[in-house]
Amino acid sequence: MLSRWSKTEGPDRFGVLLGAGLVLGIGSYVLYATVFRDALPKPFPVHVTGAVNRPDTVVDAGEHMIVADAIEEAGGALPIADLSALNLAAKLKPNTQLYVPEQGERPSPEQLGPYAAGYSGGDFVANGSSGSAEGSAPATAVQKVNINTASEAELDTLPGVGPATARAIIEHRNKHGGFKSVDELLLVKGIGEKKLANLKPLCTVR
Repeated sequence: MLSRWSKTEGPDRFGVLLGAGLVLGIGSYVLYATVFRDALPKPFPVHVTGAVNRPDTVVDAGEHMIVADAIEEAGGALPIADLSALNLAAKLKPNTQLYVPEQGERPSPEQLGPYAAGYSGGDFVANGSSGSAEGSAPATAVQKVNINTASEAELDTLPGVGPATARAIIEHRNKHGGFKSVDELLLVKGIGEKKLANLKPLCTVR
């Protein structure tokens, strides 16, 4: 009787156990994949408008994207754009509008929102003073990167400039005795008009 059970029922029991194991394994994989997928940061929309090549572009932004990245996604800034009004290094925020003003325009703090140069998490800082109480400390000016003396690491902090472009900038200035103006960055491989427009408010030559 025992021998007959092992020949007939044994394989059936093995098949049941194998099937149960497969179901359990697949279920665990699906559960893990679902949890892992939900844990990943999700992209969020940012509406880019104003003085860009493709106004009214809605960018699918990631958590590490900054203003300069969004402007690049919208085709780059127009030559008439006033990028000095914006904090190009500010992180993008979900479901917001990024407005790029034109030169000579006087946009309101509400138009520029959290992307305004001088925005400090609630108060808009302009003309060297805080927009809140009287007697506030003057705003600290953004320190520009001197492309004639900056190290590779310092250049690498600029938007759109990676290690390769930083090395190319240093090689160009060493070969030609430095830059006479920020516009000469166009002579560096990897830097075009759009990238230069983003870099000009953040760079200087001395």
